[in-house]
Amino acid sequence: MTVQVNSGFYIVILSNVEPISSQRGDPRNEDTAIKVNKDNVKVGKTTNLVVREKQYQKTFGAKHVSFRTLAIVKDIDAVDKLVKKELKYWSIVNPSTNKRTEWMRNITPDKALWMVLKTRLNLAVICTIYPFYWA
Repeated sequence: MTVQVNSGFYIVILSNVEPISSQRGDPRNEDTAIKVNKDNVKVGKTTNLVVREKQYQKTFGAKHVSFRTLAIVKDIDAVDKLVKKELKYWSIVNPSTNKRTEWMRNITPDKALWMVLKTRLNLAVICTIYPFYWA
């Protein structure tokens, strides 16, 4: 699916078995960043979905990345706060920084999608939702 360059929410599903640093390629953070694999899911926001997808492909390898646009949102920051609050339970805390990351464990992609949709509905935010299928 080709999506125009817009601000929006996305989900990343990985297929790699061996954990890879979520900051691979960044010498400042690579060693202290969490390591993620197929057991992890990430819901994030970006102002450029096309560029963000390419960044994940560079970090994890294109063959390991399933990047899907969830929603195009105009007021992304307002929605982001609520999405993070809804997904907090599953978010991974980086032991090096003691901060929550957007990477999650023990949650299915479908559950993560539902939480994003629920937030959107609770806010009555008008946005475009993209249908997708897990590959």
